[in-house]
Amino acid sequence: VEVEPETGQRIKHGMDDLEAMIADIEESTPEAESRAAEGLDDYARLVRNVKEHLKAAVMYPTWNCFLTHPDWLSTFLRAFHTRPDLIMRFEKAQSRRAIAAGKAAIDAGADVIGIGGDLAYRKGPMISPEKYHRFIFPFMKKESKIFHQKGAFSIIASDGNLMPIARDYFLGTEVDAVREIEPGPMDRVVVKESFGDRVCLNGNVDCGRTLGLLSPDDVARETKEVIQLWSPGGGHIISSSNTISPNVRPENFLSMWKAIFKYGNYSKIR
Repeated sequence: VEVEPETGQRIKHGMDDLEAMIADIEESTPEAESRAAEGLDDYARLVRNVKEHLKAAVMYPTWNCFLTHPDWLSTFLRAFHTRPDLIMRFEKAQSRRAIAAGKAAIDAGADVIGIGGDLAYRKGPMISPEKYHRFIFPFMKKESKIFHQKGAFSIIASDGNLMPIARDYFLGTEVDAVREIEPGPMDRVVVKESFGDRVCLNGNVDCGRTLGLLSPDDVARETKEVIQLWSPGGGHIISSSNTISPNVRPENFLSMWKAIFKYGNYSKIR
């Protein structure tokens, strides 16, 4: 959170601030594109080590389609209605940056590129389906296509209730996988039945209530349930529903990890 040093009051960014910031992004985008590969030497070494020692795929995130910072979000959402020109400029510049960064990461060894970003509350998307389709969807689809052409997979991520835009979000973007599928707002059964044969589902042991508040036995039980529901037929990467935050109890994380290896063998669940 940004604070005025003289008053100690929280800064509230207005529409003029948003326009100035977008102009700065546009001005610096060509240089960001030309220098996207700089500084990835350490990343490339990390990728090689992960692949050699863990035999795992590596994801590189480029989430940048939404301004979710609390000092910017209200103005950004208002711009969808009052200054759609600014939103389109923002999405074009951010997509150019994402494509350049993703290409450089693929060259450095990344297997999966993360696109998109958070755009929903628990009750629904922050913008209407029409505005999602107009301003966000085309760029996500374009990025996914370009990363596929480079030989990588694409993955999209947002928690919240995405059902009003679900078909475009899960399938129309042509991504290979979806993560941060939030338990509760997104019904696991509906998600599996609607999209599980078309896109890889990543998750979704509840990283908030279950991993943060319940017991290790509860965690193991939910991990088993998620595997039994989402894994049959393939196309499932079992994990927490979002991330492992400081609120996750260590014993619960370990309980999930052990349950994954206990119940996650495909020979047992097909």
